[in-house]
Formats: sequence, C-alpha cells, structure tokens
Amino acid sequence: MNSFEAWEIEADLQKLKTQMRNPQAKVNPPDAQYTPPTSDSKTGKKYLSQEIEEELEQLKAQMRDPQSQTNSPNAAYTPPVNDKNKVFYEILEIKSGASKNEIKQAYKRLAKKWHPDVFFNEPQRQLQAQEKFKKIIEAYKKLSAC
Repeated sequence: MNSFEAWEIEADLQKLKTQMRNPQAKVNPPDAQYTPPTSDSKTGKKYLSQEIEEELEQLKAQMRDPQSQTNSPNAAYTPPVNDKNKVFYEILEIKSGASKNEIKQAYKRLAKKWHPDVFFNEPQRQLQAQEKFKKIIEAYKKLSAC
C-alpha cells in the first residue's frame, strides 16, 4: 500500500469515526479542513517531504489556473540549450531548442542519407559517411538524453 492510499484510508476512517460519535453531525463541515498525517503510525515512515509538498502546491496552482502555466503536460518537451548542445543541433541540421520529435525525425533523415552501407560501391565516400554517421549518432544520443 502506498502512502497516498494510506492517507485516503485514514481520511475515510476519520470521517467514519466522526459519524459514529455523532450520527447527526455533518461528516465534512465546510469550514473544517483535513490535514493529512505526516508519517505512518506503524512504520514511522514520513509521507511527504518538503520538496513533495512544494511540488504538490505547484500542481494545485496549475489545476486552478491551467492557462497561466507554460509547463503543461501536453506541451512538447524541449531540451535545455547550451553551448555544447548547439554543436549537436548543427550536426543534426535543426534549430536550437527543437522538440524530441523533431530531433528524432532529423536523426532518421540523416541516418538514411549518411549510413555507410549506402556507399558500398565507393570506399572513399564510405569512410566519410562512417565519420559523419558517428557524429550523427552521438548528437542524437546527447540531445535525446536531455
């Protein structure tokens, strides 16, 4: 059982206990707020760390006003751009800050163009293609890992 399930179960138990003590009382009065427990009573394991609480607050804010947030889950991920990555973008012949999908498409396009097996009749060009292909693979690995 994960901590969230335990928290939900504990909240339901609290409601039932309140209802059993006073069956005519409202289970969830509008002014009362439930505060989740900070640790499991059996194991002593803490549920929420400071970072998780901050992230939870950010997610709640995003849920309240989704248009104001630029980091929506539906937005395409763009890797961070720095001086090292600029070289890789140039190798893949795409603009800096391209999405993962654009990186993948550029890799496939260049892999078809520069794969050494394409130049099997031309040994000199095959060596050039091997060099270029290695750079393309390295650039793709670096940018797709970001």
